[in-house]
Amino acid sequence: MSSSKIICARYGPVALRLKGSRIELLGSCPSYLELEEFVKYVKLDVSSPLIRLLGVRRGSATSYKEFGAAVGLGPRAAGLLLARNPYPVVLPCHRVVRSDGSLGGYSYGVELKRALLAYEGVEMCGGRVCRLARVEEVDDVEEALLRSLGLRR
Repeated sequence: MSSSKIICARYGPVALRLKGSRIELLGSCPSYLELEEFVKYVKLDVSSPLIRLLGVRRGSATSYKEFGAAVGLGPRAAGLLLARNPYPVVLPCHRVVRSDGSLGGYSYGVELKRALLAYEGVEMCGGRVCRLARVEEVDDVEEALLRSLGLRR
């Protein structure tokens, strides 16, 4: 991939643009790859605790407390880690919410977080996530990534 080439894909309500070693969320891009092709350009650090986000299945959400426990951090430290996620959507930090099911924050705004959760089929009850899930183990990162993006069952 040429460093000047723009690599984009659509994911529900957003366009993903790969820019160096980060993904930006945008409204649109000049052209799009299929999502499965796009993720081939993303170089995930499998030693990063953020990989555990792939253990939060599509259509569900977990709490900062639960995610933090899964990676050996407290809830606030987990929130700070998530805020530095270089691959939003691909590593689905939008699936982490407060323990009471309220959405909490999101680098791209809480309304986009709500839209992403709705796109993925997360059940909401009065503006909050109805049920929180556990963070599952991630054995096969590639398969978990494709499942997380809805490219595999």
